[in-house]
Amino acid sequence: MYSTPQKRIYPFVDYIRFVSMAGIVWAHTDIFPGPSGFLSIFSEPKQLLSYIAFKQIFKFSVISFFMISGYLLADQLRVISPMSFFMRRVGVIVKPYIIAFSLFIIFLSIQGEFFIPSNAKGFDTIKPIFYKVFYSPYWFIPVYFLTLITILVFHKYVYKIWFGAILLLVTSYYTFSEVSQSKDHTTAFMGFVFYVWLGMFINEYKIVDRIKKWNVGVLAALVVIAFALACYQSYILFINKTIFYFNNLRFFNQVYGVLFFCLLIRICPEKPNFGILNPRKETYGIYLYHYFAVLFILRPVIEWLNKKGWYYADNFLSLLFMFFCQFLFCYLITTAFVKLLNHYKIPVLGLNANAVIRRPVQEV
Repeated sequence: MYSTPQKRIYPFVDYIRFVSMAGIVWAHTDIFPGPSGFLSIFSEPKQLLSYIAFKQIFKFSVISFFMISGYLLADQLRVISPMSFFMRRVGVIVKPYIIAFSLFIIFLSIQGEFFIPSNAKGFDTIKPIFYKVFYSPYWFIPVYFLTLITILVFHKYVYKIWFGAILLLVTSYYTFSEVSQSKDHTTAFMGFVFYVWLGMFINEYKIVDRIKKWNVGVLAALVVIAFALACYQSYILFINKTIFYFNNLRFFNQVYGVLFFCLLIRICPEKPNFGILNPRKETYGIYLYHYFAVLFILRPVIEWLNKKGWYYADNFLSLLFMFFCQFLFCYLITTAFVKLLNHYKIPVLGLNANAVIRRPVQEV
């Protein structure tokens, strides 16, 4: 029997949500004018390494989201059956996702950037949509559901160490296999299941309580070391002309992601103050619509500024400054848009995907 659900609030969950969502926006706002983009700015390897470090700061975000999903999933499966939980996830997440992605395709079509050749047949008609799903920020939800299905199918074994070890081996395939290294993390369909399992494991065995007792100085030092190694790994991949040199499943990035996740838990205040922001209600909406701000607002603005000669990213420091301005611009615009949707109660567009279970469920 499943017990009556109780609403549980974890301050560190919203804290990690907030920081990680900022990181997602950060990762997608690197739009620069000119055919070479940021590459035309660098004249020395040290500058390239510095830029990689600048971008690497938030590369823990994706792993953190999968771990948070697992942590919350462990709570949910104590009070509701796996099938019921899955259907609730579909109801809460899929409809807003389909609407946002459909609008995304419509906007691309208006700009003339999305088309299917008139002579296309069979899979050729699917390729453009497949590419837009899995090589854009919208990859996360399909991969999340594949991950969720895997966990729910094997939920009876989910807290077994051997099951976690198998999932780690699968992730290792995407990390070390030469075949997988030629692909992006967005098509690593089974590569993140381990991190959902790890989040559930942390919840089940109350590891958060232990993390809160760790020495923050030692933990921070480990994060810095992992960060440096992740930056260097990206640098080596870049100079070796590896396309996906920022792949989230790079070995040292995974280490960095887990350590940073633990650091955020350790330093999270008892009652985080987000001011006018509300990560629990706004995070999913920001995810769905931040790329609209990037492609359909930021990019035209940058192109216009560049034509006017007002885009001053002609050296490394000015590029970093402009990058930060672009991030702030997109984050604030998207957040304001989501707040507007929530204010006028249009939840299907800006819905909180982490809604708690509110009705008692008694199932066998």
